[in-house]
Amino acid sequence: MSNPEPSDVNNESLTQKGYGELIVYALLFILFITSIFVFNINLSDKSREHTVRILCAQHQQRAWQKALKSLEQARIGLYTGQPTDSAFIAFSTSMKKFGQCTIALHKGKLLMIEQQELNVLPPDDEVTQQIIASIYNIWLSGKDDMNRLIDSIGKGAINPELVEQMLEFAVRNDDQILDYCQEFMVKLSQLSDERVGQLQTSQISALVLSFLVFIAMGVRSTISLRARDKVIDERNQELKKQRDTIAKEKETIEELLGDLQNTQTQLIQSEKMATLGQMVAGLVHEVNTPLGFIKSNVDILKRNVGLFEQTLQENRLLVEKLADGDLDDLEAQLHKVQELYDQLNSYNLIDKTNQRLNDSIMGLDRLSDLVLNLKNFSRLDEASAQNVNINECIDTSLLIANHLVKNRANIIKDYGQSIDAECFPAQLNQVFLNLITNAAQAMPVNQTTDGKPELGTIAIKTRQKDGLIHISIEDNGTGIDPQKMKKIFEPFFTTKPVGEGTGLGLAIVYKIIEKHAGKIKVKSTVGKGTRFEISLPMKLAGKEKFDIEYSDLVN
Repeated sequence: MSNPEPSDVNNESLTQKGYGELIVYALLFILFITSIFVFNINLSDKSREHTVRILCAQHQQRAWQKALKSLEQARIGLYTGQPTDSAFIAFSTSMKKFGQCTIALHKGKLLMIEQQELNVLPPDDEVTQQIIASIYNIWLSGKDDMNRLIDSIGKGAINPELVEQMLEFAVRNDDQILDYCQEFMVKLSQLSDERVGQLQTSQISALVLSFLVFIAMGVRSTISLRARDKVIDERNQELKKQRDTIAKEKETIEELLGDLQNTQTQLIQSEKMATLGQMVAGLVHEVNTPLGFIKSNVDILKRNVGLFEQTLQENRLLVEKLADGDLDDLEAQLHKVQELYDQLNSYNLIDKTNQRLNDSIMGLDRLSDLVLNLKNFSRLDEASAQNVNINECIDTSLLIANHLVKNRANIIKDYGQSIDAECFPAQLNQVFLNLITNAAQAMPVNQTTDGKPELGTIAIKTRQKDGLIHISIEDNGTGIDPQKMKKIFEPFFTTKPVGEGTGLGLAIVYKIIEKHAGKIKVKSTVGKGTRFEISLPMKLAGKEKFDIEYSDLVN
């Protein structure tokens, strides 16, 4: 790997430094804005608390004044005989309200004010705390007597002396309580004004600092952009020099890619021809069997034809004697003809000859099917895709591999209907042949007690669903080791002994299914078997991405 040039290192260093400074400026700007936001929230909360306190103080002041007025009216009513119930009730309600407001301002409390439940907090500055504490102490000094008076009002047993005593207490402390209330509200208003001033000062300061940071960011950005323009100009010159080199390298890569594709095609074709060579060697036995009984039949037919010729010859001599009127040897000739007919009838030679001819014709048909399937399997004239029946392709591959499969496994077919797909048939034949061959070779060769091999099972299933053809080839053989599962499609990887496998069979399956835009699922469990599931589009147009999935075999 080449080392970076000094100019690249310097440019990278400058870029990192510029980005670092911009990040610092941005963080400062965000910090100022955030501080303003937090300060505003804090002041807003404080202002809200002051507003609630002022509202509570106003209710406290009005409650005191109303309580004093109601108590005076009640006292007058006691001496004049006028009704006093409403006055005493108003006094009791107002005094309770005053007590609640006083406690809320002094210690904090949830309070219903103007039909709203407000959380009244005690003041946080010393001056207002002292003011509200003074009101609280005054109220506390007369609290017990006030409560006794309120209780007596509720019971209807009002003590005039207690009324006089409470009126005197209220009148004596009236001015002082009202002054404290007024002073408390004025002080809270002053504090609110101070906070507004603080807010304005902080906002102006933060805005000024933010503006300075923004200017610094602009200056720094301008400097960075100029430096970047210079770097870009230098890089453009370098890119112009590199463009020709890249173009030459591209041509070289395209040539190498073409060579690679040609090599890949040749490799696939070579493996196919090697497979065909092995299959043809196996087909020799398949061809020899019908050829053997055809040859035997021909020999027997040749012997039978001799008997037929002798019979015809003796019949011709008999006809000639009859035609010439030669009666001397006529009886002897008749005996010869009769003996030949008896011989033909005793051996049932005519029927047997016809049977031999039919058997020979069947053998020739068998040879014709083998040749035709071999031709279909190995056809190389596929410049374009064709629409073929997948079931027929599988049957062709099974016939080619029959010599290998028949002594190892039973074939179970479960074909669907209308299993047609646009594909390259010879290539799919290669896929099916490789998978069927692997399935057969995965069967352990075990002998039973009668000396016959114990056959395994190869199940082949086809279905059409949602525009896809699904093919499943499953065996109950030895299975695949999970550690080797992900390597089975690698070229030249094989689990077979040296000399028995090239390691290209599944690699070719991979390339062919990829070419057809299909998918492969491999499910295998050691000792249980392996299932290859292939999905192919019915039309090559609108291809899906090629995919492989591995998992355990679960029936």
